[in-house]
Amino acid sequence: MAESKLLNWLSEDFLGCQICLQPYHRPKVLSCLHSFCLQCLEEFLKKLKVKTELDCPTCRSKTLLPGGGVAELKENFFVESLKDTVDVHKKLTKEGESLVCGSCETKSGAESFCTECGDFLCDECDTMHRRMKALRGHQVIGVEQLKAESDTVKIKPRPLPPCKIHSQETLKFFCIDCSEAICQVCTVLSHKDHEYEYFTDTAVKAKTNIRALLAKTEKQMVDLKNAGQQAKAQKTELKNNVTKTIEKIKRKAEQTSKELVELINQQEAELLDYVNTVSQTRSKEFSTAIEEIETATVALESAAEFGRNIVDHGSEYDIMAVSGEVNSRLKKLLHVELTDITNDLPAKAFVTFEEDKTSYKVKPYLGEVKTTQGFRTARFTSLGTTGRLGPTSLGTHYRGQDHEGLVQLKDGIQYFIVPHTGKYRVEAAGSAAGWGVQDPKSARGRGAVVRGTFQLQKGEVLKILVGQEGGENMSSSTVGGGGGTFVTKTDNTPLIVAGGAGGGYRMPGRNPNSDGTTTTAGQYSAGGRPNFAGGSDGKGATQGDADSVGGGGGGFLTDGASGKDYFGGTKGSCGGEGGKAFVNGGVGGRGVFNNTEGGFGGGGGSHGQGVLDRLVGGSYTVAGDEA
Repeated sequence: MAESKLLNWLSEDFLGCQICLQPYHRPKVLSCLHSFCLQCLEEFLKKLKVKTELDCPTCRSKTLLPGGGVAELKENFFVESLKDTVDVHKKLTKEGESLVCGSCETKSGAESFCTECGDFLCDECDTMHRRMKALRGHQVIGVEQLKAESDTVKIKPRPLPPCKIHSQETLKFFCIDCSEAICQVCTVLSHKDHEYEYFTDTAVKAKTNIRALLAKTEKQMVDLKNAGQQAKAQKTELKNNVTKTIEKIKRKAEQTSKELVELINQQEAELLDYVNTVSQTRSKEFSTAIEEIETATVALESAAEFGRNIVDHGSEYDIMAVSGEVNSRLKKLLHVELTDITNDLPAKAFVTFEEDKTSYKVKPYLGEVKTTQGFRTARFTSLGTTGRLGPTSLGTHYRGQDHEGLVQLKDGIQYFIVPHTGKYRVEAAGSAAGWGVQDPKSARGRGAVVRGTFQLQKGEVLKILVGQEGGENMSSSTVGGGGGTFVTKTDNTPLIVAGGAGGGYRMPGRNPNSDGTTTTAGQYSAGGRPNFAGGSDGKGATQGDADSVGGGGGGFLTDGASGKDYFGGTKGSCGGEGGKAFVNGGVGGRGVFNNTEGGFGGGGGSHGQGVLDRLVGGSYTVAGDEA
């Protein structure tokens, strides 16, 4: 008989503990839905340093332990109940083995099966089983029918355990508030005011919910399987591509090496040929000179010998007879100067070779390795700069990152060259406001976060101004505003603008009204009094009252307003300087006292000094047009 669908569906690790590899004994289920024996988990926990959680031995998912430890984890009754059904299916699928009665001691052949008791019955026990009044309602079917319908026959599960508190009561209800099984006594005592219902009703709802999730799970598994197959295919494609690329590189290197060797051999031959030519030419010149010197020497020796002999041994007549010829010959030979012979010879007859000292440093160029998805993420920062002025140097901040070599810096703004044509997801965050001794970091305003996806072209340049937080007031109250973050095209067409946070005055707790907004209009700074209202549609904050106020935040298009007493504004007797608009450089506004400047990105400066209870600080960097 073929193995049942149930046994085909069940995996080995579902039927037994994967720690001891034995059938479950008091199985406990973890949050990841893997089950293990109680004792196995307790031994496993002893080996762990942290006793408040368990790493699943199978999938490493963490399960927080309840107060009572492993023993308080939920028991997997389903696995224990399923064991009875699995045992029946295994007995039915064993080829060549006859089924025996499990109800009597005779071990006679089984002819039927009781789905309520879970026992195989012989004919005699079947008859007795049917006669007993207490068992008359049980469903008894023939063995052959059971074999034919084994996957559809329901075997009654084990009874539920008794209530943990009231051991004489069975668990009939499910407390919705506590998500646990309870007995009837529990409904009027510890769960009196809770919502509960019968297990059967709860199970129907639970089945419906689980089936709905299973439907989504099936789809998700199909998607995951397809994604896995696609990833495997891409990995295989990558492997093949890498193999071909390596072969190309090696082939090119071999070819280049061969060409370089040929060039070197050719140059060697040319140099040696030139040396041989020079050698032959110079040797011939020396040979000619030597021959002329030898000839002149022989002629001079011969004439000199004749002259000495005639003078020493000749008579007066002999001398006078040839004196004219001797004089003429000797004068002629003496007239030939040595320089006439050696004049064309070089002073030194050496041939030397001066090595090219740079030739070994020349790096042969084989080509360039390119990837189709080499650029993934570019994270732009303030490059370690704080305050109202932007960064002045890229330094090594982007070294080793995908956008290394693609960024230039000018006047604090970063210019990014788009490496590939495609869609880019851009996320920008405005900067936080300043903080100080009376304005803690936990209470200050936060910058807005704006996201968008854009189609960009290779070689296109983006302008990026990364907002910087307001300054730290180390002496008094009031703080400057945070700078906004701007991403635009080179013609200042905005893609993303994330407003910086507004400054404030003595903020003991968080005030969300001082946070940057994702709309095209900013807010007032925090401090309890309407001062420079946030600008809108890219304009800086300029509308305010005549009292002590901080500088207005700069917008995308126009600057924020400044206090009149210190920075020549029209309002705010003690106000700080307004922040500059993005198109005007985005410099943060100056504070009056105690380093209360606004951040780069248009943050407004503050006053920086508390005088009685007057509001003397606050600024806001407005968001420009949202992308």
